[in-house]
Amino acid sequence: MNGGLWALAVSAALAGLGWFYQKAWDRREQRLDHYFGIIDRLPAFLATPPNYQDINATITEIRRLWIVGPNDVVRAANAFLEIIEGAKPQEEKENALRAFILAMRRDSTFASALVPRFFHNKLSSDEIVLRTATPR
Repeated sequence: MNGGLWALAVSAALAGLGWFYQKAWDRREQRLDHYFGIIDRLPAFLATPPNYQDINATITEIRRLWIVGPNDVVRAANAFLEIIEGAKPQEEKENALRAFILAMRRDSTFASALVPRFFHNKLSSDEIVLRTATPR
């Protein structure tokens, strides 16, 4: 009987690890879907003239990051949008774009999905800014 309890305990532990692994994988896939939607439209921000339809679609995806993305990705997205909104030089816009893409890339690893970072350096309400693109 003692061996049966050990087998049951090991089976339960393996099932728990399997569930945890699957949830982490699902979380990663969900984020990747958002990131791909953003990355596919990012050139619209740097185009001349800007493509406002794609910009608005990208901003919509960035707003969704407020729920599913970790704080460092949300902060990089906010920094990118702030620089794009201002009359900044092209080089500064490209640097902010690179930082945003690198934040998404770092979060795209499976290790990031296994160890969520949502509770570190919590976002303040000031960091949630509703934006839309409008032709100037």
